[in-house]
Amino acid sequence: MPNLIAGTDAGSRPAARPGPQAPGICLRAGLAVLLSAAGTFGQVRSSVAAPTDVKASVAAPQAQPRSAAHASTPQNVPVMVPVAAPASQRELSPDVLENLRLLTGQNSLEARQIGAQRLLRQGPAAVGAVRSTLMNQPSIALVQAIAQAMLEIKDPPSELIDPLLRWLAAEEPEVRTTVIAALGAYRDSDLATKLRVVASTTQNSQTQRLAAVTVLGRLADREAIETLVNLLDVQDDAVRSASLASLAQLTSVDFGVDVVQWRRWWQTNRSRKPQEWLAALNANLMTENRDLNDKVKYLRGLLSKAYRDLYYATPEANRPAQLISYLKTQQVPEVRSVGIDLINLLITDGKTVTSDVADQLRKTIYDPESEVRRQAIRVLGDLRNRDDAKLLLEAFGHETDPATSQTIARALGRLGDAAVIPALLERLHKADPALAAASAAGLGLLCQRGNTNAVPAASCEQVITALKERFELAADKALRLDLLDAMAKIADERFRTQFLAALQSPDLACRQIAVKAFADLNGPEDGEKILSPLLADGEPAVRATVCGALAKIGKTRQIGLLLQHCDEPEPSDAVRRAAKEAAISIMLRLDAPALKQELGRLTDLPGQVTVLLDVLESARAQTSGRTTDSRVQTILLASLAKAKDGAGRKEEAAGLWVSVVAIEPDPSAIAALARILIEVGKPEMASTAIQQIAGGRSRALADVLIAMAKEVRAVRKSASEDSGLRALADTVNRIDASGWPPPSQEALRAFVRTCGDGKIQAASSAPSSAPATMADQPTVRPGSSG
Repeated sequence: MPNLIAGTDAGSRPAARPGPQAPGICLRAGLAVLLSAAGTFGQVRSSVAAPTDVKASVAAPQAQPRSAAHASTPQNVPVMVPVAAPASQRELSPDVLENLRLLTGQNSLEARQIGAQRLLRQGPAAVGAVRSTLMNQPSIALVQAIAQAMLEIKDPPSELIDPLLRWLAAEEPEVRTTVIAALGAYRDSDLATKLRVVASTTQNSQTQRLAAVTVLGRLADREAIETLVNLLDVQDDAVRSASLASLAQLTSVDFGVDVVQWRRWWQTNRSRKPQEWLAALNANLMTENRDLNDKVKYLRGLLSKAYRDLYYATPEANRPAQLISYLKTQQVPEVRSVGIDLINLLITDGKTVTSDVADQLRKTIYDPESEVRRQAIRVLGDLRNRDDAKLLLEAFGHETDPATSQTIARALGRLGDAAVIPALLERLHKADPALAAASAAGLGLLCQRGNTNAVPAASCEQVITALKERFELAADKALRLDLLDAMAKIADERFRTQFLAALQSPDLACRQIAVKAFADLNGPEDGEKILSPLLADGEPAVRATVCGALAKIGKTRQIGLLLQHCDEPEPSDAVRRAAKEAAISIMLRLDAPALKQELGRLTDLPGQVTVLLDVLESARAQTSGRTTDSRVQTILLASLAKAKDGAGRKEEAAGLWVSVVAIEPDPSAIAALARILIEVGKPEMASTAIQQIAGGRSRALADVLIAMAKEVRAVRKSASEDSGLRALADTVNRIDASGWPPPSQEALRAFVRTCGDGKIQAASSAPSSAPATMADQPTVRPGSSG
């Protein structure tokens, strides 16, 4: 006989963990614990009673004496205690007798249930033996075993209905619950009638009558509804209320306690065809199930939030102990899940995960809930502790849940231990495409280009060969994508044929993966040559991926090409954003001379000015507050000023040129500022700019004034009128230059003479109408030093 004692394991290694359990199995497990604790296992009487009629069968079972027969069975007793068969059973076959002994012996609940399941599948004689057992005041454990076994078979035998009806009167709630579930699985047309007899017979206990009404609410057929409507006439208020509740549950119609409305509704609907009833009831049950799932989801959310709040309310020094207590919680998997998630947040935030917390997390990879196991395995992969590879490899050999096995395969790839390669290669060639795909992902991570955990060259050779072979044989689309993605991570030249073919694939994801591969394959020149034409791909997602790949390659000449996709006629917003980010990424990685040369070229192209403005604004914002090379920041500022000048936004350009000149007195910047100040012809703007340059103590002030005078002379030669130069002279003449160095004072006088009539007025006061600031620089006040 196999070992059927619940909860035992002969080996020392952790037992393979099952996947998600069906509700019925979970319930049985819970009931087994309850019954074991309550000491309800007993031994059945072996005498056989004659069949009884319905009224006899629905009578409550006689009270069971609390004798040694009902004492709890020790966990480590033999599974099956042989019981001698009475004379009436000796004609049964040996197989039936063996299972009957398993059912009726002093065995665990699980062992009894297995015996019952086998008997219910062995034909009429075996079913008759089960019925006889139920009719002769059996132990509570035996009744539960039979009722639970009936939930596992497709068509429970109708011969067991009458004996089970008697057990609706059981004092123990867990027994009634199991019997109600077993009866609710029947689709017997006579069951509703029998239940009505039980519910309406006043001699029966109220417990039994209410249990019968509960079963009616689960039958989901026309006869059950009619029976419940008829039960609205009973005198017992509790039975009537239970009938109303069952009707509302069964029909999704709720008239409350209004019996008249219920009867009117029944008169209208009673003539519906059986298939119509079944369809309606099925829809009602589906709606109810969705509502229950929503409620469970909501409650789980509240529970998770409460435990999170408790964790963050705990002093930081005590939080590791709190996490360990969450991981150790047995009854509620959601609490363990919260603990694992909080550990993951610690990793994400770059905080330390203490060794005792990590040790408890490692134990969670054998959690009974598969989702919790998967979550723990993912976090262990994120911890990147190479020593955990051995632990996960052992779990890999025992895991029975397919999704969890896939999670292990991917996590092993993160840990960087070449010792796991044989196990992943073995599963790569398995028939299961999902596990093969996960194994490919793990191998790709292990041998990824640039991986700091160096894998021996010989092992990489094995992986490359195996991936190519599996890719050629794979027919599953998802598997081929995962294999291609693993090859792209490794980015070995021997995959070039596969990548080139993937670029021509009609599948969008294939093309995207191949594009990413060519960003790493061989060299920048090769990648650029192959990828640039794909900016014309018909799929926006591919074009966006190409932008990212070109940014990774980082060739200067690609900036202009990317700018063409930063604005119209590129129709996709996503591509425009990707092209802009890629162009900025390349710009900010160039050295200052190369950046200056390229931006100088681009700002001279009239067709690029508008889009270049937006890109330069974003690039400047990205460098703000960073430790970027100051020369790069100045180049971006000067290029932005030049672009705004070219776009006709001259006043904005002037403000930027003032900032550039204050940082670096470049002759081209000085000339550009002087030209714009004279072209705009706003005296106050020019006065403010001059004062800002002086306030910055720039050595370029005299050069700016000289350049402005030169621009004035050019204007005088070409203009037939004064063009506002006298007003400019008057405004500039009011600047207090007393604190300036002599060269700047003389340059100011020369500029005024050039603009006006040559007479210099004494500076007696600060300008009264000039703007306070320009380009965020402070205006120089009278008496300030320059």
